[in-house]
Amino acid sequence: MAKDDVQKILQTKIALSSLMGEAGATQMAGARDELLKEKTEIDWEKCARARAHFFRDGWLN
Repeated sequence: MAKDDVQKILQTKIALSSLMGEAGATQMAGARDELLKEKTEIDWEKCARARAHFFRDGWLN
């Protein structure tokens, strides 16, 4: 195997490793974003019920 061939194989391996790392990072970021979206979703009906209780009990006027 020629030195140029070995160099091309090493460059390809490095490029593939980089792409695999980027794909993994993208996948992890997507999973993180989904978890954050689920955790920060606001239950507006629950908020409205709590607000109604505060009004009823005289805490909010």
